[in-house]
Amino acid sequence: VSRFNNLRIGFADLSLSILACTQYEESDNFTGEGPGQSKYMYSFSTEGSKGESLKLLKTALALLSRLVPQANSSIGTPHQTYSYGVQFAACLKGRNALNSLEKHLLAGATCASMTYSSVYDGSAGQSVSAVHDCAAEVTLNITSAVQLLSDAGAFCADLLSLLLDSEIYRTLISSPLFKASCKAWTTSVDGTDGNSRHRGYITRHVAATDKSSKPSSSVDP
Repeated sequence: VSRFNNLRIGFADLSLSILACTQYEESDNFTGEGPGQSKYMYSFSTEGSKGESLKLLKTALALLSRLVPQANSSIGTPHQTYSYGVQFAACLKGRNALNSLEKHLLAGATCASMTYSSVYDGSAGQSVSAVHDCAAEVTLNITSAVQLLSDAGAFCADLLSLLLDSEIYRTLISSPLFKASCKAWTTSVDGTDGNSRHRGYITRHVAATDKSSKPSSSVDP
């Protein structure tokens, strides 16, 4: 089990390294690790090299979520699970991972909020909807990862301390997408109930996602 946990920490370090060296194309605040750190610029379009970098980011987020310690893990004893949690927290701290998550969360939420209104009222074209879906998917993936880390913090104080010392919860609450979706729930410009319109937005995107067999990106944080 110890050897397996070391292997998992190695993969976690790899995913965190990718998060640290990827950067949204419109960001001017790159936080790479050292003078020789490579940059992988991504956009929320699936075309070209920036689209490939976006796929790399999504893969890193998916891998990280799978590696987060779980209290009910069937791998090893509770003590070994706790020990893995401590190692995982040290890996997160060493890679400044929560700062990286905040950076990508803000990028995804900002982009999705800019396209939210047009997608919400059905006036967005196909390309705009595709960009919105990619940005919302990244935002959702990061939100899910933070939820898993929060659950792990219930039995690993090191992880809980990292979360509380970071700005990740503040970033979630104050994200532009969160504000845009809340406004859509409570504001109606044409006399239609805001909640009903929002449910229609969700239903349309879930149906479109099911049709294309892609992960849903329609649930707003």
